[in-house]
Amino acid sequence: MKNNTRIGIVGSFVKMIGDLNYQNYYKNATTTKEVECLINFYNPICTSTIMINKESLIKKNVLYQSSLPYSYGYYFIQDAILNNIEVANIPEVLLEYRCHSLQKSRNPKFIQNRKYAINDIQYGLLKRFFNDNDELVSTKRLLDGYPFEKYNKDNVKQALKILYEKNKELNIVDNKCLEDLIRTQFL
Repeated sequence: MKNNTRIGIVGSFVKMIGDLNYQNYYKNATTTKEVECLINFYNPICTSTIMINKESLIKKNVLYQSSLPYSYGYYFIQDAILNNIEVANIPEVLLEYRCHSLQKSRNPKFIQNRKYAINDIQYGLLKRFFNDNDELVSTKRLLDGYPFEKYNKDNVKQALKILYEKNKELNIVDNKCLEDLIRTQFL
């Protein structure tokens, strides 16, 4: 981070290990443009690997809120993106993350509460694309659970095309990243 002072938050790639048959859904974002696009759908920065440039965050009043019980890292990255702080990933596995059937994140109550938090974050990010709340809500419904839950690919494609058209007018995220999402559908 000393060599790239413009970057406020950096993470790294992660290798999942353990007794679960964990499938890696993440597209490994490395640049701020990719993170800005992908964060609308999931947190592309593994919070266990976050390193920060404290000065750049303090200047924009972006603070890590450890009081948030669910998805606090995702809220932190969202806040950074909404405050135009550069966020990136080091394209190297710096953490082997152990997954097992008894970990807290497998608990049904935790999963449900995390889902509520993630929906709140995604709603806050996606509303940048819409003036009409009804259109925002209907588009968000098409994306519920994406990319982690299997459901109608046509809904995903429809939602991504709506976001692409909105983005052509507003230029909120990099159009190339959205084009890649439309082409591949699942990250």
